[in-house]
Amino acid sequence: MKDKSTICYVSKTLSAEICVCLNDTVSYISGSEDTGRVFLSCPDLKEKAISRITETDGSFPHIFKWNDEYYFAYVPAPKSYIIIGPVKFSANLVNPVFSFEGDSLHPADEIKTVRVSDFVRSVLFLYEYFNNDTVSASDFIARNILDPEYIRETSENVTRMIYKSSENREGHHTAARVDRLVECVETGNVAMIVDVTMDNLDGGHGVTISDNLRNSKNMAIVGVTIVTRAAIKAGIHYELAYNLSDNYIKQIELSKNEIELSDVYLKCNVTFTKLVESHLRDRKHSDSESDFYSYKAKTYISKHLSDTITVKDIAASLGITPNYLSAVFKKTENIPLTEYITEEKINQAKRMIAYSGISSAEIAFHLGFSSQSHFCKVFKQKTGVTPRKYYEKYSKSRANTDFLK
Repeated sequence: MKDKSTICYVSKTLSAEICVCLNDTVSYISGSEDTGRVFLSCPDLKEKAISRITETDGSFPHIFKWNDEYYFAYVPAPKSYIIIGPVKFSANLVNPVFSFEGDSLHPADEIKTVRVSDFVRSVLFLYEYFNNDTVSASDFIARNILDPEYIRETSENVTRMIYKSSENREGHHTAARVDRLVECVETGNVAMIVDVTMDNLDGGHGVTISDNLRNSKNMAIVGVTIVTRAAIKAGIHYELAYNLSDNYIKQIELSKNEIELSDVYLKCNVTFTKLVESHLRDRKHSDSESDFYSYKAKTYISKHLSDTITVKDIAASLGITPNYLSAVFKKTENIPLTEYITEEKINQAKRMIAYSGISSAEIAFHLGFSSQSHFCKVFKQKTGVTPRKYYEKYSKSRANTDFLK
């Protein structure tokens, strides 16, 4: 079949079986002969899961869970549909709208564990490839994870809680109070942090439980979390910040009364603010540090070309803020970091076109582009020609015509 190579490529990347059903009949299954052919070996999957999905929302891609253990994806296609799976997720916390119980699965091989982000990217890639249409990741997640009935119930509960808090005068910190606290920490303003912390302690903090001390502990832990995130954003290394956070949360839990609790919370805020102040002072005018971070960023990019790379991800790996990383990279490399990421991906794409002989759709998927059309658009912007034209001019493997399909 024309699309066999693309399906095989996605299947190999995910280490998951992909089954194509044409007019409700299995026409192709990716992978080797000993994969277990899970979809064929379990009629319940088709009878319970696929029939329900196609009847309810068959024109949209979906993730569904089987026997509270395995995950599959349903991808609609013209006059057919595609089933990806089974897989396991690295964090078994995803509870999709569609979840089914049925016959046990007996795969011949061990089911692979994949990241949710990789699985979602594969689903959206195949949907765009077969339907010439795109679905955003946010829309996909919202429609698969958030049950409309849950949204309705949540809305009603929120309304009731707002009414109850206004009746009982159980207020929360205003946004301005929280903003002042975050600003003090992020700027290392030691002179103001004590007053701002006391202002937060005096302000309303809501009620999560009837036990006053337990409620204050819960709210203090929330405060520590906010301060920790502010310090990391300001450039404090995340390992140091989280270790400090864990220590202060333990002290909060051991507090015997409100006075001890307030003392721990104040010490936490002052400590983080002093750390940021020292960090900002040491970092000022540090050209060698700029060179170091730029080098580390380029190393990260070269190792993650097959992922969707963001400045936020790179900065997190270095324990600095995205804004700071972008500034030092532009200063040392004379090119915006986002543009450098794109250029590196396109350079890799040119090498793959010239020497690998695989299709542009597979290259787009491999390099983490949101769709084949997006990849082709960016490629032409950077090179002046389409991937097809580049292949015709530079390919060293003309005998392989898969690229032109």
